[in-house]
Amino acid sequence: MPSKADRLPRRMVIPVLVLAAVAFGLAAASPLQRGREAVWIFGGLTGTAALALLAVQPLLVSGVATRAGRRRHRWLGAAILGLALAHVAGLWLYSPEDITDALLLRAPTPFSAWGVAGLAGLLAAGIVSTLRRPIPPRIWRPLHLGLAVTGALCAVIHAWLIYGAMEPVSKALLCLVILASLAVGASSGLRLLRRS
Repeated sequence: MPSKADRLPRRMVIPVLVLAAVAFGLAAASPLQRGREAVWIFGGLTGTAALALLAVQPLLVSGVATRAGRRRHRWLGAAILGLALAHVAGLWLYSPEDITDALLLRAPTPFSAWGVAGLAGLLAAGIVSTLRRPIPPRIWRPLHLGLAVTGALCAVIHAWLIYGAMEPVSKALLCLVILASLAVGASSGLRLLRRS
């Protein structure tokens, strides 16, 4: 039977999803979207959607002891990574020079470097998750957890530094909720590591 500490994250999923949906809806309805090209809006909103799902993903860590829990965690992780890549692709289509500079760490804006670091961390966590069979669990689990937490933290800093379509109060709340979710998810992950 799951412990109280394991059940708490699952109870948090619905309220966190509601906040994430509100933050996304406010970004989609932002006046800053008016007059923008569709590809720019797509690039921005896919980043907002990835950030919104990052608030939920750590809460699913406590469920990875079951097959269904692992499946949910895997699918949501793939969705976050896909949205993050779509975010970069959309913005690259809108302004290839800016995104090339960001990816080569030549951009003058600090949020660009944090965005690249977040993408790298999430991409590395995704790659490591596909290699879980050849890597021993005692190495794979902490490596995946560390990369995922690092990528998510960098993504939060990236979003925090951008003044854009995300409404400031809901963005601040979402970023704080992601940090709290990461703390809960890391705690659940460490408990699973100790049990294995």
